[in-house]
Amino acid sequence: MFDQLTQTVRQAYEYVREKLYCPETHLIYDHHMNDWHDLPTPEEIAATLPNPCGYGTGMEDSMINGGSMIDAMIERAGETGDPEDIAFLHELVDGMLLTAEAGRDGYLPRSRTPWDGVSHYPDSSRDQYTLFLYAMHRFSASGMADERERMRIRRAVTAIAQRARRNVTTAHDWDLLREDGRHTLVTQMWGDTLGNHEVPRLPMLYLLAWQLSGEEEYLTLYRSLREEVYARLLPMTDYWHIYCVQQMQVSMQVMANLDPDEAWPERWRGVMREAGDWCVGRIGKVRETLGRKGDYRGSYPSFRELPAIPWTRPVDSELPASSPDRPGVDVYFDYWDAAHILFCAAIGGSERTDEAFSLAADIFSSIDYDRHVTGDPVQLMQAYYTWLKCSK
Repeated sequence: MFDQLTQTVRQAYEYVREKLYCPETHLIYDHHMNDWHDLPTPEEIAATLPNPCGYGTGMEDSMINGGSMIDAMIERAGETGDPEDIAFLHELVDGMLLTAEAGRDGYLPRSRTPWDGVSHYPDSSRDQYTLFLYAMHRFSASGMADERERMRIRRAVTAIAQRARRNVTTAHDWDLLREDGRHTLVTQMWGDTLGNHEVPRLPMLYLLAWQLSGEEEYLTLYRSLREEVYARLLPMTDYWHIYCVQQMQVSMQVMANLDPDEAWPERWRGVMREAGDWCVGRIGKVRETLGRKGDYRGSYPSFRELPAIPWTRPVDSELPASSPDRPGVDVYFDYWDAAHILFCAAIGGSERTDEAFSLAADIFSSIDYDRHVTGDPVQLMQAYYTWLKCSK
């Protein structure tokens, strides 16, 4: 089983490098990059077509993809010492930081188009910020960052924290806000309506900003949220997909690593163990779902060629609000689930990680990487290298 998954990870790595990664932007896109002209042009982005988030265009999740891959590459490069792996890691970090630097006033775009290397959609997401912050924490603590990279990371993270200080208030319904200052679809950072997997994101940001900048204000803000966050984390509940728990785990990992107060790191790790065990308990459901839905590989046409589905809850009536009708997209997240169960179990220290490893080996070994077109192998990379690190 170990050899099976190790071979699959080799294939997944080559697939990501050759088919998803763009050397011009240093970003990983959501689908096979056989022709970057399929991605939105600066003019389409300026018109927010087909929607302000870039959903369905291939530019939806570059911060999630890059953050997950950086996490994997830190372990891979440390393991192999291969100059090519090390160079790729630094390129990925550069791509993430260039994206942060393309945003105004601490706004983190989801991606940048290869057409000009700068243009980006105006609405991001809480999840993009989370994986960006986690990746910057992991890289800055890895011993692999040079002084210029550390300076850029510090500047980017503190800019996001300053944005949160300005915008995440009752006056804005706790919303981090779009780049243009209007309300977002999914970037609310605090409030009673957030789920347990969402509440650790804001304190994680403030704690990381404190650690990188040394500004005590951010530690005070973190401590002001800490008790309530801890009280709201359990019990686990039902989630749309397990990536919600992945986001919860990485947020708590940062807090467990950086909280300076006695007892708190172990409290965060205790919740992480429960979350990891909960994920392992979903293995049977994921196996059944993927067995029923079958293979979804095939073409990934440009968003311009697909019919549009109007949004049922548009945020801004002045902007386009539809998504490309892309068949099989739900199965994409089912494959994520198989990877995220392993990731969450491993990082949480679950005693049932072997069961999660078996699931990931079976699911991802079944992929034909010559035909594969979507970005889910990125999540396998993160899960495998997290398991490798945590199993030592």
